[in-house]
Amino acid sequence: SYKDLIKQRTFHQHAILLDLGRTFPTHENFEKKFGPGQYALFNVLKAYSILDNEVGYCQGMSFIVGILLIHVKNNEEKAFELLRYLLVNLNIRQQYRPDMVQLQKYM
Repeated sequence: SYKDLIKQRTFHQHAILLDLGRTFPTHENFEKKFGPGQYALFNVLKAYSILDNEVGYCQGMSFIVGILLIHVKNNEEKAFELLRYLLVNLNIRQQYRPDMVQLQKYM
């Protein structure tokens, strides 16, 4: 479950933390360093990186999660479920794999 995932640590935590301030830095939801928006962003990205260890974390994912969090008013679980649906059910995750073969296909 989401609550179990966010209790765990991931190899990607440092990279996620570095990108928090780069994700919509002028948007009111994310402009405060380690504020509620950045905290929610960190948790959702961390949880997904644990759930899908083949993809882990890729910098571009933070913008997707940021938009989701804005629309669900920082409800982390809803944003996580939406992200999982997009990446797994719609198979967008192929674009975020380390080899990025799917992304290169579309370029």
